[in-house]
Amino acid sequence: MTADHEQRTFERNLAALRGAQPKLAERVALPVDGAHVEPGPPARLLVHKAWVPLAPGDVEPPKAERLLVVGVGLGELVERALARSARVVAWDRDPWLLRLALERVDVADALASGALRLALGTDLCDVDPALLADPGARLAHPLLGELYRRDVAFAQRAASAEPPRRAALATGGLLVESLGDALERAGFAPWPLEIRRLSLEELDQQMARVAPELVVAVNYTNGLAELAARHGAKLACWEIDPTTTPPRLDTSAANASDAGVFTWRASGVEAFRAAGFARASHLPIGADVELRRPVELDEGEHARYAADVSYVGASLMRNAGEFRERFLALWTAAGIDRQAGEALLSEALVLQRANPTRFLIPELLEQRAPALGLGADGEDPALLLGELAAAEKRLTYVANLGRLGVHAWGDAGWQPLEKHGVKYRGPAGHGAELTRIYNATRVNVDVGRVYQNDIVTLRTFDVLACGAFALVEHTAELGDLFEVGREVVSYRTLNELLEKAAHYAGNVDEADEIAERGLRAVRERHSVDLRLAEMLRSLGVE
Repeated sequence: MTADHEQRTFERNLAALRGAQPKLAERVALPVDGAHVEPGPPARLLVHKAWVPLAPGDVEPPKAERLLVVGVGLGELVERALARSARVVAWDRDPWLLRLALERVDVADALASGALRLALGTDLCDVDPALLADPGARLAHPLLGELYRRDVAFAQRAASAEPPRRAALATGGLLVESLGDALERAGFAPWPLEIRRLSLEELDQQMARVAPELVVAVNYTNGLAELAARHGAKLACWEIDPTTTPPRLDTSAANASDAGVFTWRASGVEAFRAAGFARASHLPIGADVELRRPVELDEGEHARYAADVSYVGASLMRNAGEFRERFLALWTAAGIDRQAGEALLSEALVLQRANPTRFLIPELLEQRAPALGLGADGEDPALLLGELAAAEKRLTYVANLGRLGVHAWGDAGWQPLEKHGVKYRGPAGHGAELTRIYNATRVNVDVGRVYQNDIVTLRTFDVLACGAFALVEHTAELGDLFEVGREVVSYRTLNELLEKAAHYAGNVDEADEIAERGLRAVRERHSVDLRLAEMLRSLGVE
């Protein structure tokens, strides 16, 4: 199919849509980002940092008078549904996919005749409840149908005789789905809000339609507090990931008292308060104890995942070159010679390499480059170098664990370490596969970022929630949350890491006793449900 043909198809379909559904035609034409879709062939969709096939395969629609297509994709299912049904409603969460489908499938006549109606986002809530409730009249895209399960559940519950309490759940990132499940257990119906893939107009339209009393997010996106405030909703944002840019808040447009930010770094609270967030507080990460739990592995799973020592996580090498260039760009923007910047960069990494447990780069930059300030968007040059130092440290520690035959799961940045005895196992799925890896490993190792020596990582909570043994880098907060030595074991130096990894890999009974106490600690004190309850209490949401 040529680009000219796609353009003509799109224009024909859009003209028919303007006649049949003029408001939707305007929304489809709003500017959005389409970087998460590769139309192909083969078509692929970016899901949790992994590209997965988007084609619907050989899925066939049921024969019914009316059909609801859940997940338009690139339009293949819409064609199939129109061939089997007199009336079709085709819905998708993603306006970019809807636009791509209108480029590839000529449905102008069906739109003009009323045989086809398109639906986007919260339009799903306006679909006939009888059609929503009938699984025999639903055609779900095999990938998108699963990704959109919460949207369908929201629409079904919203149409019930006793509509539940409503929340908007910002999509994307770790723990989002876990928070969504916890919200449901707390009595809320969460609507997935694509805050990074929708226009501001579409976001406002969806917020107005859902009318949530609460917006919940993992990690803060600038503008989110203002969006919640415009629609009279409180915001609960749980910070669990590092960022090189500071938060911003327009206090004239947002009620700061209704925006709660809960950060896993006690040292990060002040940055949010300085930005205007009156309700900023420290809240450690927790584990989804429904997803992360002890499981019995069958023979095949044991053969695939078993290891004496494992490390699961990013090598941090994927963005290292980008961080380096961004640091040097800040340097040259300050009017300082690039070559001098490269020399200081190398000096900083050498200094940090010799001190892997103390973040010394900020002090060095203050002494050697006091004129070097934050970037135009507030990006911190010390954190850019901190990411480079973190990558070096992580690679060094895992490479040394190669003498114990460590299995490394994650991105391809681990592959060069195979020459040191590391067994690179490829990417690990964040869902059930990760749970199995933790369960099948005798010693699960964690290596923290060099500039985050004050936190307990998500990996620590997840491993313990699986009833597995965790050997983690010691931090000040670790002793506040766990009984070190009884519920979790820590190390302070590379040599101590190697010694303890070898010891506990060879003393399984001792490791199992510690792991059992760690499991009990997470379930009793550190679950996602408990963290959500604390956020809601802080915001006065009963």
